Amino acid sequence: MSRKINNSGGTKKQEIQAKKQRQGRQITIFAAVLGLFLVIGILAVLFFQSGAPVKMFSAVTIDGKGYKLSEFNYYYYAYYNSYLDEYSEFREYMFDDSVSLKDQPYDDNQSWFEYFEDQTVESMSSVLGTAALAEKEGFELSSEAQEEIDTALEGIESSADNAGMSTDKYLENIYGDGMTEKLYRKHLTYSHLAAEYSDKVKADFGFSENEVKEYYKEHLAEYTFVNYERFYVKASDIDTDPTEEEKQNAYSIAQKICDKVEKGGDLKEVSSEFEDYGTYYAFDDAYYDPNFSYGEWLFAPERKDGDVNVIDDGSGYYVMVFHSRNESSYPTASIIDVCFSVDTALEDSSSDDYDNKVNQLYEDSCAKAEELLETWEKGDKTEDSFEALASENESASETDGTFENLTRDTLDDTIDKWVFDDGRKPGDCSVIYTESGFHVVYYAGTGAEAWQVKAEEDMRTDAYEKWYQNLLDTASIKRHSYVLGFAGGEINK
Repeated sequence: MSRKINNSGGTKKQEIQAKKQRQGRQITIFAAVLGLFLVIGILAVLFFQSGAPVKMFSAVTIDGKGYKLSEFNYYYYAYYNSYLDEYSEFREYMFDDSVSLKDQPYDDNQSWFEYFEDQTVESMSSVLGTAALAEKEGFELSSEAQEEIDTALEGIESSADNAGMSTDKYLENIYGDGMTEKLYRKHLTYSHLAAEYSDKVKADFGFSENEVKEYYKEHLAEYTFVNYERFYVKASDIDTDPTEEEKQNAYSIAQKICDKVEKGGDLKEVSSEFEDYGTYYAFDDAYYDPNFSYGEWLFAPERKDGDVNVIDDGSGYYVMVFHSRNESSYPTASIIDVCFSVDTALEDSSSDDYDNKVNQLYEDSCAKAEELLETWEKGDKTEDSFEALASENESASETDGTFENLTRDTLDDTIDKWVFDDGRKPGDCSVIYTESGFHVVYYAGTGAEAWQVKAEEDMRTDAYEKWYQNLLDTASIKRHSYVLGFAGGEINK
C-alpha cells in the first residue's frame, strides 16, 4: 500500500522538501522494479534456453488436466507414423525429411507441423475422453488387448537392454523428459481402452426393422449398383473449354449414335464408327457417384433395361445405355475360416535360396490346410466339429475366425468367389489358396439380406460419428504454444 504525505499547515520550504522526497522514493521504487524486471528477463532467457519449461510445464491441458510434452509426443508419434503408413504410396510428394515440418506448407493455411499438432490434439482428446468414459462405466480391457500391451512393453524392455540402458531412459530418449515405463503403459492402456470401448459404443446402437428400411429407402443409390455402357464424345482437348461450335459438333455426333442405338443398334458396334471422336466403356456393378453428370439419370428409380440418353457434362456428351441394377438384394454369408499364414517378410529376399524358402512356406501351409480338411472329413463333418478344429488351429492372423453376415467384396477375391458361388450350400468345406497362405473355409449358411446389413452398419456409423463429435465438442482443451513448439523432437528441427 502506498503512503500518502500530508503537507497541510507546512511551509513552502517544507512542501519543496516533501516533493523532493516523494520524487526520490518514486525513482527508487521504479529503479527497484526495473531492476527486478531485468533480473527476471535475464533469468527467463536462461530458463527458456535451458528447455526447463518443456520439462516443467504442460504441453496441453484437457478437461482440466495437464499433460507434459513427452505424453503429447506419445500421441504425436502414433498419429505421425500411422499417417505415413496410410499414405506411404504418396510419401515422396508430401514433405522433405531434411527440412523442418514447420517450414513446409501443408496447405495455404498451415504448415505440416501445425497440421500434425491439430490432429494430435484431436486424437489425444478423443482417446483420453473415451478412456475416461470407459473407466467411469467400469468397462474392462479384453485379455487380448492386455496381452498386446504386455507384448509391446516386453519389446521395449528388450530394445532398452540391447541399447544398454534402462527402460525409462530408453523411452525418455524417444518421447522426451518425463516419459517412464509406468507412464507409457498408462497411455498405451488408454489407447487400447478407447479403441475397444468405441467398438462397444458403436455396436450398442440399435435400430428397429422399420428404421433400417426407411434409412435404406432414403439412401437407395448408395446400396444400388448398375450395369451400363457409355460412349463419351469430347468437344475439345482436356483442360480446354470448348467453343459453342465444338459443343454443337460433339452433340451432333452423340445424337447420331443415340439414334442408331434406339433403333436396335449395339452401342459398342455403333460407337466403333466414331472411335476418333471418343471412348467406349462397359461397366458392371458400378456404384453411384454424385460427381458424375450422368449419376442422377443412371440411378433414377424408373430406369429400365435398354434406356438410352445423351447427357451434357460441360466438356462433351455421354451416350448412355442402361442395362440392369442390383439393390444388394442377396443373402449374406456366414463362414468359419482357418488360415495357415505365410509371412515372406521373415525371409531374406537377397539370399540365393529365397525363392526355395518361400515355396517351402507355401507348401507347408498347403499341407497343414489339407491335413485339417482331411481330419474333419474323417469325422462327423459337422459345423461343431469344424469349429472345434478351427479353435485348435487358431492363429494370430486377422484373416481367420468365425464371420457372420458377410457381404460381397469384403474377403480375399478367391475366397469371395468360392463363398458367393451360386451353387454354395451349408456344410461345404474347401482348401483355398491366397497370397497370405492357404485357408480352410467352412460355409455355415446365409444370413440377413446384404442391403439390410449395409444400411444398419451405416446407421451405426452415423450414430457413432455424432457421439464422437459431441465428445470432441464438449472437451475443454487449452494448448500451451511454447511447449508445443518442441513437439515431435527431431522431426521438426
